[in-house]
This record gives sequence, C-alpha cells and structure tokens, in this order.
Amino acid sequence: MNTSEHLLSLLSKCNNLVTFKQLHAQIFKKGFETDTFILGKLILHCSLSIIEGPDYAQCLVFDSKTTDTFMYNTLIRGFSESENPNLSIDIFRKVLRSSAHFLDSFTFSFTLKGVANTRCLNVGKQIHGKAIGCGLDGHIFVGTTLISMYAECGCLQYARRVFDEIFEPNIVAWNAMLTGMAMQGYGEEAIDLFNRMQDDGVTPDAITFISVLYACSHAGLTEAGSRVFHQMTEIYGIQPQIEHYGCMVDLYGRAGQLWKAYDFVVQMPVRPNDVVWRTLLGACSFHGNIEMAQKVKARLSELDPRNSGDHVLLSNVYAASGKWKDVISVRKSLTEKKLKKNPGWSMIEVDKVMYSFTAGAKQTVIDKEANTKLKEIMSKLMIEEGYVPEVGNALHDVEDEEKEDSMTGHSEKRAVAFAIARLANKRPIRVIKNLRMCKDCHMFMKLISKVYKQELLVRDRSRFHNFKNGSCSCGDYW
Repeated sequence: MNTSEHLLSLLSKCNNLVTFKQLHAQIFKKGFETDTFILGKLILHCSLSIIEGPDYAQCLVFDSKTTDTFMYNTLIRGFSESENPNLSIDIFRKVLRSSAHFLDSFTFSFTLKGVANTRCLNVGKQIHGKAIGCGLDGHIFVGTTLISMYAECGCLQYARRVFDEIFEPNIVAWNAMLTGMAMQGYGEEAIDLFNRMQDDGVTPDAITFISVLYACSHAGLTEAGSRVFHQMTEIYGIQPQIEHYGCMVDLYGRAGQLWKAYDFVVQMPVRPNDVVWRTLLGACSFHGNIEMAQKVKARLSELDPRNSGDHVLLSNVYAASGKWKDVISVRKSLTEKKLKKNPGWSMIEVDKVMYSFTAGAKQTVIDKEANTKLKEIMSKLMIEEGYVPEVGNALHDVEDEEKEDSMTGHSEKRAVAFAIARLANKRPIRVIKNLRMCKDCHMFMKLISKVYKQELLVRDRSRFHNFKNGSCSCGDYW
C-alpha cells in the first residue's frame, strides 16, 4: 500500500474532529496538500461523517489557496447528503457571490439534491432560474436532478415539464420521472410512461422496475404490478432483488390480500429481511388483521427485536380491535426493553421559512400559535361537517377528552393550522412528515380542503396526498 492509499485507509476509520485534524496535518507533512483527489476525500468525509465537521470542512475549502470548482462541488455534495442539507444551499449562495466561474452542471445538480432533501420549493425554483441563466438547464445531469427536486417537493407538473424538455432523456431521467409519478400515486400514468420508454428503445433497468412496481402498489394496480414483475424476469432477464420482492409484498398488502402477501414472502428465493416483514406488518395494522400481525411480529422479533415501531404497529392492531389487555402487554414490553417510540414530526414552508412541529416536544411560541388556530379549525369542522376525531388507536387508559387531545396533537394538523393562520392567500400548503398518515388526519385534511377551499399536499413516509375539494388524490387508498 502506497502512502496516499494508507492515508485514505486511515481516513475511513476517522470519526472525530481531533483525529481528523491530526490526519489532515499528516497529509500536509507528506506533501499531499495539493492532491485534488485526497483533498476531495477529506472534504467529503469531514462534511458527512465527522461530528462538528461542517465548519472545518468549509475551512478546508475557503481557506485553501488551491480551491477550484471540484472542491466547491465536493463540499456542496457532502452537505446535500448530510443531516443538514440546508448547508449545501448556503455554500451555493456563497460561491455564487464570489464568482460565477465556479458554477457548472455538478454545482447545480448537487445543490438541487440538497433542495430536494429540504423540500424548499421556492429555493429550488430560484436555483432552476439561475441554471437557465447559465445555460445549464438543458444539461442531462441538471435536468435529472430538477425532475427529482420538483417531484420531492410535490410539483409533478414542473417535473414533467423539465422531463419533456430534455432532448434525449437517459435511463436515469426516465427513472426519476417514474419515481416522481409513483410517489404521488399516478399509477396509470407511470405505466403509460413505462410503455413509452420501451417504445423509444430505452431498456429498463432494475431501478425502473422498482419505480413502476412502487407506482402500481400505491395506485392499487395489483394485476398490472404482477405483470410488470414477471415482465422483468421473462423479457429483460433481470433477477429480482430484495427491493423488488418488497414492492410485491407492499402491492398485495395494500390491496388487503394479506395471506397472498404472506405466502409470497415465505416462498421468496432470497431470505426476507426485516424491511419486507415490516412492510407486511404495516399492512396488517392498516387492515386490522390480528392473526397475521402476530405471526409477522414473531418473525420481526427474531430479526430486529429492538425496533420500537414494530411494537407500536402491533399495539395499534390490538387497540383497533378493543383488545386492551394485549395493548397493555405490548406497551409494557416497550417499557421493559427501554425502547422509545420515534416521535412524529412535520415540516412546512411558510414565507420561505421552514417550520418544524414535533409530537410531545416542548411548547414554543410557534406551537402555541398553531394550537390556538387548530382549536378554531376543529370547532369549525365539527359545526359544519360533524367532524369527530377518530380515537380508536389512542391509548385506552385515558379519558375520551384526553384521547381527542392526543389525536388533535398530531404534528401535521398543527403544521396545517399554522400555515392557515399565517398565509393570507390560498396558495397550496405543503407538509412533509416522517410517519404514515393516520386515518383521522387523512379525514381531517379532506375536510380542511372542502371547508376552507384550501389545497393541501402532504408527503408522509411513503407517498404524497393531494387534497382538493374534500377528496384526496390517493382515492383513500394508501
């Protein structure tokens, strides 16, 4: 192993800032301070893997005398994939102010990836405009990330417009467009685009089939999904991976064909992982199948016994069926194993600022404003539409009034209430949440869209819900 390979090997083992600085000093000592490849690895690792690394990563770039486009792009890329993707946008703006000479297709693509991860639509539009000004909007790399960014932000019409303007879309662009359609439940449209792709002579790959199967699953196209799955192997000779099998389990599970999904899992030629079993458990929870849920939970206990979400899903199945002793047993198991339920959170952009609402978090001024408006909205919905919160899955050992409070406290409700309080016009409200939307919140959003004449777009853990005039784009199938 030569010196540079040895340094990179050490870098992969570095996990704190002090050790990283020592390694950085050794790189200078060995004369590699101008080696672009090593510097790029340094920047990327520091921005992604080192605690307190972001500030130091910026120093590596902006204090260097040899900074070039590659180094800027590497920094932006690292931040776009980090836990704080907003930093990629900050660096882009900083580079933009310093010199447009540093902007190339990779600069825009990595920044747009950061925008997609933050779901800041207005910022994405601004960067798109800048790309047009630089003549880079037609670049296949930039175009593809624009498609993904708009799709992640819930603007499928913009994504499709960008896609249609690409002269010769490659397989990555086709996949990005298919994935965007899948996220918003446009199953039929995804099938049509998939057929057009083949007619245009573009050979689908494994990712293509994941996107199409995902689209079929979220649109209830069970037969179409089965045909696509067999087409993958019989026509294109693509060997299904665990992700494809997981899509099929999701396809059958969402359709309520739970035993068919179970038989599919146990007959898979590859060993099902915890994600596959958890997909089936989620379907059991949604459809209220206790017998199946118990069988699946037993499998998950062997594969991933420390996952609190599995306990919660099983508890919800019991609660929906009124089996409160079993609910107590599951909740007690959570406590005994010292497992903590992941809190639900929702994020919303209001006047170009992102606000976050977390279940069970300490009340802030923003939370109080949201709660005040939410009470007003709840009262209006109850009077005009007879809305009563569905409390079936709330804890059984609290009074009915407290159960209702626990349901009204869901983060997406407070996010929407805050947006209605702050926004003067009727522009669409876009919410991002980390958990699957419950039935009560889904009904709540439909009534909001009807009573307040307000379009809502909610992205939960698995898909988008577009609420208009009292109905949802998912057709109540999610």
